[in-house]
Amino acid sequence: MVERGSGKEAEMALILQTLADPTLAYALFIVGCCAVMTELFHPGAVIPGVSGGVCLLLAFVGFLLLPTINLASLALIVAALVLFALDVHFTAHGGLTAVGLAAFAAGSLTLYGLPGSHASVAVPLPLIVGLTLAGAGVSTFVVRAALHTRHLPTVNGPQRLLGQTGTVTTTLAPTGTVQVAGELWSARLCTPRSVRALRAGPTALDTLTSRRQDGALMAPPSVTLVPGQPVRVVGRRGLILEVEPVASTGGRAVRTA
Repeated sequence: MVERGSGKEAEMALILQTLADPTLAYALFIVGCCAVMTELFHPGAVIPGVSGGVCLLLAFVGFLLLPTINLASLALIVAALVLFALDVHFTAHGGLTAVGLAAFAAGSLTLYGLPGSHASVAVPLPLIVGLTLAGAGVSTFVVRAALHTRHLPTVNGPQRLLGQTGTVTTTLAPTGTVQVAGELWSARLCTPRSVRALRAGPTALDTLTSRRQDGALMAPPSVTLVPGQPVRVVGRRGLILEVEPVASTGGRAVRTA
């Protein structure tokens, strides 16, 4: 019993000695903060939040075992990481990251006291420089990518759905509902002539719809699509999608009355 107890105490002492390493405690704190912020910006991921909480807990255990810790420096590091995340989230073009890099370097250098005050307790300078340069590199990449996407055409509204495929959820006879891009939409089944007009452009579409009551480009009532039939979006009128059937090899999809 004594040997078993002494063995457990030795294992615990080894774990605490490992956590008391200033570099390990610093690394756990950085990783934990990044993981928690990932969870905050992407709620529901769970794993980043749990792993970040564990890392922060271990980091604070290590900090308590060290002779000194500068709380103001901890606050600077946290503020720097928050600025990094905000710069990425709101695309501030590097301004927030520049301030964050300065705060990160200052907080890391003075985390265990002023440089030279405790020679045996300090974060290695190469590690600080490496992390600072990595943060600057990531920020530069994100800012350049954001500037590039600003020059790309924005696709939203009806254009976002045109050409996408979905499935019939309630029978189209010729109106019903379909699921497209994970959303339920009211839909209207188009005739082949209507589809050609939609693809030909606004002039041909206006010519065709002017002959139809309400502008409806509907298929004959005798043609229906049953649930599960794939369809393709060819147009949109208000909150109603204009769809055409997609060839399906599985089961009965098109039914005529």
